[in-house]
Order: sequence, then C-alpha cells, then structure tokens
Amino acid sequence: MFRVKILLYEKEDQFSFIESEIPHALKKIGILAEYAEKSQKDFDQDPLKIKKYASEITADAWISISGLGDINTALSQLDVPVFALYGYLQKGVAGIGQSHYSAMKKGIEQLIKHGHERIVL
Repeated sequence: MFRVKILLYEKEDQFSFIESEIPHALKKIGILAEYAEKSQKDFDQDPLKIKKYASEITADAWISISGLGDINTALSQLDVPVFALYGYLQKGVAGIGQSHYSAMKKGIEQLIKHGHERIVL
C-alpha cells in the first residue's frame, strides 16, 4: 500500500476539518495516510531539521500543510514526492493554495458599499 505522511504546521491541526479529512479521503482510494508524529512547530520551523526528520521516516510521499517556502523546498529534495497544501508555494514544489487577493478585494468593496471609510488590513 502506498504510504503518505502528513506534516502539519502544528499537531492541533489534525483536528481541523480539512486536515482531518485528508487521511480518510486518501484511504478511500487505497492510500495509507498518517500524520507525522512531529509538526513543523516541533522543529521551530527549521527546514534542515524537518528534512532530516522526514528522511528518517518510511514514506512513499509527503504532504506539507501550511509550510514555509524553505520547508517545502527542503522536503522537495527528498527522494519521494512532496505536495504542499497551502503555505508558501515555490517553483519546483507541487501544491495548491488559495489567493486571498480576490476575497480581500470583494470584502473591501462590500465595506465601502456599506459606507465604511476607514478600513485597516
């Protein structure tokens, strides 16, 4: 069975809706997905420490959730595929994220429409 390790930003993230659904969704298609025992915060977000940790764990692929660009780049140097979910996406690292620009623009437009003038972001 294909094994995926999920590197969370912090351990508590496994209880958030999206992060908690990832292992279940992957299991449905025959992929064993488990959270890494340590999170990025456990290593003070140090890319080299995280890369060393990940290299010592048996996995066929990694999912990095909300990782800094340097963390995702370091993980991409492993001999297994790495997928970045949210966080900083950099060239050479597969992943998806969300652009907050359009949502922010719509929000500001709505505030202005309702008469707000002093908007701080």
